[in-house]
Amino acid sequence: DGATASLTAEKTVIPAGGIVALTCSVDGSTDWKFDWFRQESESSTAQLIRSNEPGGVLFISEGGVYSCRGGRGDPVFYTETSREVTIQKTVSKPTVTCQPYGPVVYKGEKISLRCLVREGGGTQWTYEWTQNMKSANWNSSSSSEYYIYSVSGSDHGKYSCRAAGGHQLTEWSDAYRLTVT
Repeated sequence: DGATASLTAEKTVIPAGGIVALTCSVDGSTDWKFDWFRQESESSTAQLIRSNEPGGVLFISEGGVYSCRGGRGDPVFYTETSREVTIQKTVSKPTVTCQPYGPVVYKGEKISLRCLVREGGGTQWTYEWTQNMKSANWNSSSSSEYYIYSVSGSDHGKYSCRAAGGHQLTEWSDAYRLTVT
């Protein structure tokens, strides 16, 4: 009968240590049971994670690409699978370190700032940096290091980083204060 399942998410980013509710519904009727699917990464296929669940609400604490479908009757009639919803999980903030000197550096020195993420081993992270909370033009990179080849007075200030990858997103790091003398 062409029934379709629709999936809505309370939020698309799971707060650190929190959960998010997903709701699956089929228009105009109630006696459906729901199958839930999750795709963990770009390279994986969607896996059935819950089957034949009443109620249409799923609480999740992991990021991924989610979808659902409704089923009822005997033999079971299934709806089309819903559209996919991508949910990112917030993981704890990274730490900024400075090599080989820091936090006080001299003009003309070459340094690198590094963004260290403590969890999500094996994740391909993309890093974003800010200086004094203004997004810099060097913001997105797959390298965890940001090089300053010759320190100048304008490099003085507070640096923060965050990382995203594999349906995970870190919070912004605490600011690292670089002092140029």
